[in-house]
Formats: sequence, C-alpha cells, structure tokens
Amino acid sequence: MAVAAAMVVILSACSSQSDEVAQTPAPSTSSPTVTEEVVPEEPPRPRELVFAPIDEGFLGMHVAGLHEGAFPGRRVPVTSVRLWDTGTSWAQIEIERGRYNWSGLDRALATANAAGVDDVLMILGPTPTWNARTTTGIHYPLPGAASVPRSFAAWDAFVTATVD
Repeated sequence: MAVAAAMVVILSACSSQSDEVAQTPAPSTSSPTVTEEVVPEEPPRPRELVFAPIDEGFLGMHVAGLHEGAFPGRRVPVTSVRLWDTGTSWAQIEIERGRYNWSGLDRALATANAAGVDDVLMILGPTPTWNARTTTGIHYPLPGAASVPRSFAAWDAFVTATVD
C-alpha cells in the first residue's frame, strides 16, 4: 500500500495539468475614451488611361493564307508579318530530304511585298517527320514536329538554302 501511495504522489507531482481554471476577463461595459477621430482610408483610385497614337512600325500581324495571296487590306497599318500556318514551315518546304518546294514561301513574300510589308518573321520549324528523332507523343501539327532533328546537317542545309 505504501508503494501505491508513493506512486500517486509521484504521478501527481509529474502532472502538467493544473487545478486552476483560467479566467477570461469580462468585457468592460464602459466606453473607451477616444482622443482622435478615426477616419477610414479611401480606396485607391484607378489609374487614368492615357491613349496615344501607336506608331505604325509597332504593328505586326499573323496573316493566315498569306501564301495563297490573302492580305487584310490597308485599313490596318501592318508593317510586319509572321509566317506561321502559312505553308512556309521547314516541314512544308522540305517534305523529303534535299528537295525544296519554295512556292508557298515565294507567294507569301510576294503578297507581303505587294502590301508594302518588307519586315517578315519566318519561323524555321517545325521539324519534318523524315528528320524527327521521335514521332511518339503529342506533336503539332504533324508527327515529329516538336522533335529534335536527327540530323543537324540537314537543319543547317535547310537554313542555308532559306537565306540564299
């Protein structure tokens, strides 16, 4: 019995709980003394929009069908065009290794030139299927389009032929 009493004393001494209950102070019923008037902050005002004329040299356009002679006309002052989805990609020009068909690119450049546009951005991809390291997975717009070329010599030859 002495052992049991000693255990109760030891366990009570080691306990982290307290018999006291924390008291939460009751809210005060008196009004606080206000020495300064509290002024709510104004919400931020939106920035004013400033409209300025856009320099014509700033506007470029993607013109679908440029390789077929399409151009939007001169109502929009276009000074540059981007060749994408215009039949002018590597995969569309060099369908098989070493054989180039420049007709789409020639027509796109002639159409742009006739519209007074001489600033042309040519996209040199996508990789043709015949030169793709892989054709598995998702590749747009054709199998292997997003692949690294198997032959960088073929890539060099295409770029060289394009700029010549």
